Amino acid sequence: MAEANGVASVRSAYVFLERPEAPLIEVLTAADIAAGRARIESLVGDIRDGRFGPPERPHHDLCHDCPARERLCPHDRELTGRPDSDPPVAILS
Repeated sequence: MAEANGVASVRSAYVFLERPEAPLIEVLTAADIAAGRARIESLVGDIRDGRFGPPERPHHDLCHDCPARERLCPHDRELTGRPDSDPPVAILS
């Protein structure tokens, strides 16, 4: 909509139920929006082409119920069970 209306930036606010008194406010420029669009288009292309590789940042919230975790995942349980996604890890083959 920002692009269609010719505005240079958009102010976006995210309000989370856990902290409604502290909204996260972000200003997105045309370059930010273009970069986001490119990232989404890339992800859609990967899905369309059937590319579903293991994550570079495995962690519990992402991996805990993955059906490939036990037998197909190249990451060990220590990585797929860690609470934080940082740091990224090397993809083992």
